[in-house]
Amino acid sequence: MEQQTVSIAKAGIIATLNARTSILASANPSESRYNPFMSVVENIKLPPTLLSRFDLIYLILDAPNVENDRKLAQHLVGLYYETPNIVEPPLDHALLRDYIAYAREFIHP
Repeated sequence: MEQQTVSIAKAGIIATLNARTSILASANPSESRYNPFMSVVENIKLPPTLLSRFDLIYLILDAPNVENDRKLAQHLVGLYYETPNIVEPPLDHALLRDYIAYAREFIHP
């Protein structure tokens, strides 16, 4: 990755090709939950030599929320029932339509 090339050895042919791509990787914490008292390397349990090859490392943390997690799980599981469990949206469609029309007409950031 650092040299911007990829070496390939296949069927007796050895080639070095230019790599014009980005690599995106993801990892889950080793104990299924991110521990804020440990470093990223300790949480992911990947060797620092491998982590050092990436230019950017972003943490995306999900704060546990029992109610929202349950709603999301019920929605995802409900998609696979023969008669889906459809949840009503929190806003009425007509109210949302009127709100968007108002914003388009009067709000100009």
